[in-house]
Amino acid sequence: MVSVVHFLDRPVYGLGQVDRVLGLPGGTARRWIDGYTRAGKRYPPVVREEPTGDEAVTWGEFVETRLLAEYRDAGVPIVRMRPAIDKLREALAAPYPLASARLGSTYVGGNSYRGSRNRSSSTGRWRSSLSEQDSR
Repeated sequence: MVSVVHFLDRPVYGLGQVDRVLGLPGGTARRWIDGYTRAGKRYPPVVREEPTGDEAVTWGEFVETRLLAEYRDAGVPIVRMRPAIDKLREALAAPYPLASARLGSTYVGGNSYRGSRNRSSSTGRWRSSLSEQDSR
């Protein structure tokens, strides 16, 4: 019997390839996806829940890394992203919370809010916004 692998869990690249494809400085994908040690201090991964040492990167990890790069380019420090992603991972019960379709829509006080990321025409940078939607 053939087991079906969810598309977010399919390996698509190696860690070095992710840096090249996304235009990241060498070693960035490894640090963000699997964590790293510097000067004797261990920094946990941002993308994976725990380090695995696996060189293969899944589609979900690739998408998360791309979104992290966008947030970082918009001025959000990675040190602030780690706890936010951990909270999202728990709240959404999703291994890839930034890549999750469930992130785009949440319900607050009976109202449906849809998150959207729009490119600001004046600055050319990405910004996040919430717009209220009718809840029916």
